[in-house]
Amino acid sequence: MQAVLLEKTRQCESGSEFLALLHVLIKTSTHHDKAFFTSFLEQAAVKLKTLFFDQGELPPREILQLSIVCKDVLHVSLEPSLKRYFETLAQAFWGEYAKLGDAQSEKYLYHALICVCELFTLGYHESIKRYVKRTLLLDTRGANLENEWVRAFEYHLSMDTFDMALVREAISELLVPPFFFALPKAHQRAIFFWWLHVIWTHPAYMNHPSWGSFNESLALLCQEALLRNELATQMYIHFFAYQILGNLAQTQEAWKRFNEAFNLPQSNYVKSLHVKALEDFSNPKKKIVFVKDRIVENSPFKVEYSLLSALMSDEAFTQNYEPYVLSMGYIDKAPDQEGAVKKLEALGVRVVSPAQSVHQGEPYYDHLTKAMLIREWFLEQHIDIMVGCVNGYDMMNFLFVSRCAPKQIYWSHGDFHYDVAGIDKRISHFSRQSSFAYETFDVSILEEFHKPEEEKHKALALEIRKRWSEEMVILGSIGRLVKMDNDDYMQTLSTIMRSNPNTIYLACGTGNEESLKQKIVKYAIPQDRFFFEGFVNPHVYGYVIDIYLNTFPEPSGESVNEFASKGENKYVVSLDM
Repeated sequence: MQAVLLEKTRQCESGSEFLALLHVLIKTSTHHDKAFFTSFLEQAAVKLKTLFFDQGELPPREILQLSIVCKDVLHVSLEPSLKRYFETLAQAFWGEYAKLGDAQSEKYLYHALICVCELFTLGYHESIKRYVKRTLLLDTRGANLENEWVRAFEYHLSMDTFDMALVREAISELLVPPFFFALPKAHQRAIFFWWLHVIWTHPAYMNHPSWGSFNESLALLCQEALLRNELATQMYIHFFAYQILGNLAQTQEAWKRFNEAFNLPQSNYVKSLHVKALEDFSNPKKKIVFVKDRIVENSPFKVEYSLLSALMSDEAFTQNYEPYVLSMGYIDKAPDQEGAVKKLEALGVRVVSPAQSVHQGEPYYDHLTKAMLIREWFLEQHIDIMVGCVNGYDMMNFLFVSRCAPKQIYWSHGDFHYDVAGIDKRISHFSRQSSFAYETFDVSILEEFHKPEEEKHKALALEIRKRWSEEMVILGSIGRLVKMDNDDYMQTLSTIMRSNPNTIYLACGTGNEESLKQKIVKYAIPQDRFFFEGFVNPHVYGYVIDIYLNTFPEPSGESVNEFASKGENKYVVSLDM
């Protein structure tokens, strides 16, 4: 087989034939050794030169699959003249790359071709590391998303998932303060945009525990920005640090560490600024504003909407308060959902999103400018009470510290260690251990959230349930996989499943599966009885799962209540840690 492939490669006379052979090789890669891959790459270099570049043709993006072949080859021994050819060609592509503006799609083409040439001259690790670094500096604005080369990096990742350590190494080199702060602002922001929206969302990288290694470097970058009096830069970094690191938080101690490293330095800096003071005013009704990062139908929304629905049905409340829901409009994450906005408006709640003109769809917008305009709206409207429904966001920090209202309340949905200047009161609809005093209250979640389309979901659940025998007891949890990705939970799960051979476990949610797979092996969890279900409809799987094994040390959120509402035969087991 190997000899036949090599001979066909030597004899192929067209670029399409070569790419077809490359495809066959990749499909059968597990049957080949390093010596064969080395021989194939030496032939591939010749064919890339003679069938494409010598003919004045550029290969299609499928040529990036060469990196899969290169992965296990430490050194490709090209004859000197051929190696010089690819070195010269890479320099020529670099020259064209440097001439182009960041928003031009052609830049993405040359960027990818440089990688292909460097695979032959620098080897896999160095060429891919440079490729990742260069990608993260590409300005995404204005590029034609229909162009195959603009989407080449995503395509490349789908074909060749780069080693996590290599990706982290590439990103780390971009975050070295002297290098980072010498970059144009657009390139600084591009790093985080690519990191969150393309790399972090990849199934192999999402919520990978090793992202936690960036805690110190990101905190130092934020501190350096404040030392340089670049609050706007600090806020931009802060937001993405919250998304990447905050999604790893499993304990209140983790939230405390994030607060100390990121929120408090920003709080102290903003306190030193001279901002317009609040004016005295008197409203016939007290204006109360619930501040959100964005308005989408997630678990916090269900709690908030249920509370507002009850309040808007209370005559005493409506006679004395005028409620608003304010979206800070973090399009960096996702836009507001029109359906969620309309649900709130149907209650009689005013929904506002001041300062959207700052970005107009522009993903690299200035968070500081936007935060200042939101604060100006508060002052112009003479708002009496601000309720921050999110924690750790850069703009939320700014609004608390700079003071937007005479009364400022933090409503915790999970982080009980959030602490910046300007918080007058802390409230929550559940309790956790904390060094701060919280006033707790009950919220009855509306039936429309707990049991929507009940019969339809029961029918779908029955079909899913047929995958296993009726004798099996289905254990599971629903939510971010990171909440169960710890030794204590997985060791406990192992004990339960090995003691009860009639059980299976359904891990319902998104996150890093590879980390959990390692713990499944480590704790001898029966692999044939553990299933990754991915992103699921909780209202369907609430009927599939028999016993919900609540995550710890950080318990599941609203998903537990949704599950428990599915019937008397649904059981939740929780352990206090």
